[in-house]
Amino acid sequence: MPLSSSIISFPKLSSVIILTIVHVFLNISPSCAFGPSPHPRIHSFGAGGDKILAAFADYDADRLTDVLMISNDLRTIHIILQREGDEITDTLFYESFNCSSSFRIVGLIPGDFDGDTRVDIAVVSLSNDKKRNRSQQPGNALPNDDDEIIYDIHVLTHRALTVNQGSVGPSSMLMQSNVQSMSEECEKILKKDPIFSSKRQPLMLDYNGDMICDLMVEDDKSPNRLIYLGRSFADNPDRLDQIFSIPGETPFSPKNNRMSKPHSSAFVDINGDQIVDIVITTTSNHIEYYYGNNTGHYGVQSHGEKYIQRSVRISLPSFVKTAGQSTYFDLDGDKRIEHIIPIINKNGKSQVIMLEDKREKKVGDQSNDYYRWAIITKHLVLANKTFNWAEFSHREIKFPITLRAGDIDNDGYNDVVTLVEDESTKEIFMAVLKNVKDINDEGTGHRTLELAKVYTDLKNPLVATFFDLAENGKLDIFLSTGNLSSTQLYSVENRDVLETSTNFLKVLVASGLCPQDGCIKKGWFWDGDGKDVVNYGSNIPGAYVTYNLLDANGNRKWSSAGQLSQSAHFSLQTPYMIFGLGELANYVDDIEIVLPANATSGMGLRDHTVEQSVVPDAHIVIIPRPPDQPKKWLMKLFLTAGDRIWRTVYTLLGICGVLIILIAILHKKEKLEDAPETKQFKQNWLDRR
Repeated sequence: MPLSSSIISFPKLSSVIILTIVHVFLNISPSCAFGPSPHPRIHSFGAGGDKILAAFADYDADRLTDVLMISNDLRTIHIILQREGDEITDTLFYESFNCSSSFRIVGLIPGDFDGDTRVDIAVVSLSNDKKRNRSQQPGNALPNDDDEIIYDIHVLTHRALTVNQGSVGPSSMLMQSNVQSMSEECEKILKKDPIFSSKRQPLMLDYNGDMICDLMVEDDKSPNRLIYLGRSFADNPDRLDQIFSIPGETPFSPKNNRMSKPHSSAFVDINGDQIVDIVITTTSNHIEYYYGNNTGHYGVQSHGEKYIQRSVRISLPSFVKTAGQSTYFDLDGDKRIEHIIPIINKNGKSQVIMLEDKREKKVGDQSNDYYRWAIITKHLVLANKTFNWAEFSHREIKFPITLRAGDIDNDGYNDVVTLVEDESTKEIFMAVLKNVKDINDEGTGHRTLELAKVYTDLKNPLVATFFDLAENGKLDIFLSTGNLSSTQLYSVENRDVLETSTNFLKVLVASGLCPQDGCIKKGWFWDGDGKDVVNYGSNIPGAYVTYNLLDANGNRKWSSAGQLSQSAHFSLQTPYMIFGLGELANYVDDIEIVLPANATSGMGLRDHTVEQSVVPDAHIVIIPRPPDQPKKWLMKLFLTAGDRIWRTVYTLLGICGVLIILIAILHKKEKLEDAPETKQFKQNWLDRR
């Protein structure tokens, strides 16, 4: 065949092959590529055996989220660290150290309580004081009267655990040589008298805006709510036991009702003014809102706010028989956090209700007419099976009805994971409720939580939550299962999202504290070799983050979230916020970060807007230093290559490979066709000689 014919046929052949490759790699259907997954991919972790999931924290400050656990007998604290690696195996987590106590541990609250930028742990236990805890029964039974339970609080600070090791960094402190010493120091602390006792589990917050974690409790000796302010270790570096101070009178005294037990109080912006508020759930089915202002005060009027109501008490609807734990998240993508509560109504039906705040921000009406409860989940039915909310006790721990929020499908709307009970068999399973558009909605943008999946493969779940296991912005599910004899830690891999091209934005707001003046200049955040030494684990409660972007259809899209808004009763919140951006997301236009106002320094509201565009699939760390100069805050950006990027790379490599093969074939073919002519030319040339 003449060479000209080959040139004409080449584009026809290559086009067919190239288009086929592009279709296979870019437009492939996940169900065709991988097949439907009738059973989820479940991983068990050896380090989580005979333990119960209690909290998350980046304990060793390596930007990998670690797990804090309580032994099945509630007597031992276990620090479980995550290894760096791409593969999820049973050895992904390993135990760093543990310490035992003589009392029952019912909660762990990680936070920086002394301002040294290290993760400390507030240990919540049942009091061993029989005079105060009169009704506590042996065995697995809870006390008959919840009001008789007294909680003791000990705090395991980094400084106290490493008192015999000199000055060590956040990573080196967990070297094997230090572990035994830390376990011994931990047990010494737990044998001492508690720092304080409380009739309710503490709420962690940053009450005075100094970037050091504080605790709100209800006093065990008086009808008062107290704020224990975390003190900077620099004020008294030699006294390891003087962690907290009490600021005096606060506006939170329980006039008629104490915090509910269990309570689901929160430190979160609940009225959409981008100033963090304090929410307290109380007995008698009431909720108290203490709105913050830009001077760092809660529930009180500041100068010039004569007509602004700063506190309000709201009753639950009359049809509520049992109220579960409140959850706070942006349900409908309106840049405003909603108050969500799972309930059982007086007819025994499991539902979800949401408090709608119709009040204008500048209106100070003293009535509650602006607040309205709406039902956003009317029933729990899936595949003709009816389910109800599950609540139960495990030893001395009461697990109430709890919804834990996270965007599991990265579509930009938060879903929830919870535990449900089969109405007919009474078996308890883990379940996911998807956030979907209300089909009965008439164009108002309302959404509902719909039961989407029940995981029947995992028996006897105790707690379940969302967790970014692979550190890739895709939320998996973490859960503890078991009974009185044994427990196990499992993860359920989110394969549906892994096989799609959805995008995310992951944000963590660190405290920005440093243990000495001028720490940035001296290399606290970067050492002399350019190595990253940021203490990522020292993130603060109450940070409020919003973003906005234009989606693929040209519509403006935004959402908001609060960092570490809850801490009591196994809230299991991760030390980061993940926003789903949907498929084919554009650059994120703006990210706004708001921190609790500092009342003592007169600093006022502190907010910072990241104005430069941020690519999707990014992990952002905000370091608010100096805290009073938001324009100078540091932002660190870590990129995660999404599935579509890799598919594009593979497609380009495939196209290049096909082109190389085709060129090689055509070149070989041309040489074969030219061989007789070349031979004839050589022969003629020799004959002329």
